[in-house]
Amino acid sequence: MNNSTTINRYDVTNHYWLVNGDGTQVYSSKLARFVSVVDVEYIAWLTAGGIATKIVSTRELKEVLMPRYPAGWGLSDVQTQLAAIDAKIEAVVKTQGWIVFLNYSHLPLPVLTQMINC
Repeated sequence: MNNSTTINRYDVTNHYWLVNGDGTQVYSSKLARFVSVVDVEYIAWLTAGGIATKIVSTRELKEVLMPRYPAGWGLSDVQTQLAAIDAKIEAVVKTQGWIVFLNYSHLPLPVLTQMINC
């Protein structure tokens, strides 16, 4: 009987990316940073069936992570909440064809949280 955990689906909160063909390191969304390809957690993830995604650049990686899992890009809780607000606004802006420039720095966290949950 095999007691190892098998990874059988894409989980953006615990995934690795090979960026720009660099064979020495991979980006971990779980740790929100690059790790060596000989990192113990990465090797365990591969052993469990994980397959790192090849991606062209860190910019492209950011475009993948920000709307799906901003914390995986290394943002603080407040920055993550702001990113969630931005993602919602961006979705509306795109469907309406608007151009909007926003700055949330003056708003208290409870107001930002309420904006996220609207």
